[in-house]
Amino acid sequence: MSILAAFCVLTITVTVFILWPFLRRRAESLPADNSFDVAVYKDQLNEIDQEIERGQISEAQASSIRLEIQKRLLKAHAMGTDGRTESQAGSRPFVIGLILLVPISAVLTYLALDHQGCQTIPTRNEQICSKLPMMQDR
Repeated sequence: MSILAAFCVLTITVTVFILWPFLRRRAESLPADNSFDVAVYKDQLNEIDQEIERGQISEAQASSIRLEIQKRLLKAHAMGTDGRTESQAGSRPFVIGLILLVPISAVLTYLALDHQGCQTIPTRNEQICSKLPMMQDR
């Protein structure tokens, strides 16, 4: 097996292991939709009004808590049906492209350098054998 074939096998193996998490379907790990989150946040907003009526929190505290819950509610509405925002959904092809760019550019660079015209570096045995005739003349 040549060294080139070994490098190709290693490159393909590493690329597959790196790409595997991006190529898997994530449907089993993410909820189908975010309606549960929206319901929880709306319930929390209703509870804030009840706590004000009972005198457990002040109006200033209630307004800051409402603001935080409304931020979470807006974020839950912005989430898609698969639990990812639009920016996260668009980054997946970009990351896969970047990961594939490295081995593809390495192969293209190797092919562009005309690897057949390169001279090989002599091994240690070839260097020793080339010196043997000079040693025998002595």
